[in-house]
Formats: sequence, C-alpha cells, structure tokens
Amino acid sequence: ADENSPAWMPQSRGTRSVGGKECGLGLAIKPAARGAWQVSSLKAAGSLARANDSGATHALQVGHILVSVNGRPLAGISGKEVSTLVKGHHGEKVELEFRAEGDATLHSISVERHCE
Repeated sequence: ADENSPAWMPQSRGTRSVGGKECGLGLAIKPAARGAWQVSSLKAAGSLARANDSGATHALQVGHILVSVNGRPLAGISGKEVSTLVKGHHGEKVELEFRAEGDATLHSISVERHCE
C-alpha cells in the first residue's frame, strides 16, 4: 500500500492455523498525521474484537492511533512493516500500545491471535 491508501492488516479468512500459517488481529489501519497509523476498521469476529470484549481495561477502537507492537514503535514505518509486526501464529500474544487521537495518554492491550 502506498502512503495514500489504507494498509490492511492480515485477517483470518476462514482457515485454521495449520502447519505454521499466519494470521493478523482483525484490524485495518490508515496513515495518520506525522507518520502515525490510525485504526480504520475492526473485524467483528477478529482477535482484537475478542480481546476488547473480554474485559480489557482500555479497548482499542476505530480512530485510535497505534503507537507500538510488542514494544516496536510504528511511527514512520510502512504499512507493510506494520502488517509484518502484527501477523503471527494462532495462540501467540501481541502487545499493542495505542492512544486516542489528540490525546497523549498511552494505553495497552494484550491480544491472543485466533486464526479461524
């Protein structure tokens, strides 16, 4: 994806994680100000939606700015690089750090991948 088009995170497509297949977290991102990445959509049955629904203290929502994945800052990297950081194998946990647009307060959520 170029800087002007949405960068889609890999999402499960009805296949199980067998033989090392990878999947994403069920979210899509788009470029935001100053090299940041903003959540543009969430898949209703995706891994991130499950984490939000499981009582996470701070739920990641459409419009939030992704700050880091597993401690790696996302500002200034390509959508393809972000996608590579987010995808992985079924059962693995991913730590996402995020903030609301216009708010410097950082929040985090731990998401377990469900490749279905």
